[in-house]
Amino acid sequence: MKRILLLLCIFTLLFTACMSQPEPEPQPTAHKLTISDAPCVVQKDFSNYGITIEDDGDTIWLYATDATFTKVFCAVYISVSGGLKNVEAFIVHNAALKKVGLYLGDQFCAVIDFHSKKACARSGLGSSSAAWGNISFTWDNALEHGLEP
Repeated sequence: MKRILLLLCIFTLLFTACMSQPEPEPQPTAHKLTISDAPCVVQKDFSNYGITIEDDGDTIWLYATDATFTKVFCAVYISVSGGLKNVEAFIVHNAALKKVGLYLGDQFCAVIDFHSKKACARSGLGSSSAAWGNISFTWDNALEHGLEP
């Protein structure tokens, strides 16, 4: 009986130790954008959702869409002089957090959080569909969490 209790205590301690280990942070992946000329449209799907980037050389819009690019949830305005062809640009995605960010130069200029139905842009401008409701596009550093390298 003492052996069974001892084994049960050891099992409980091991189980508790394993359960208290923090899960590793989900890692983002970066996809380099190669823009040769404007106007251009870039689409990228991430299984259950996608993004579309439109660049006419003066105005850039980042759209949060479904995976087939037929339903738009929100549109974020990005202000970049001369468009994307003059800037090193990356789409950064974190599948576990369902976040996508557009990284230009040395900072994120827009972030879309599909899980929370939030988006922000350094410009502070955008529009959203009824499915996402009335959201603010004011820059929020907290939305970058999980997208940083």
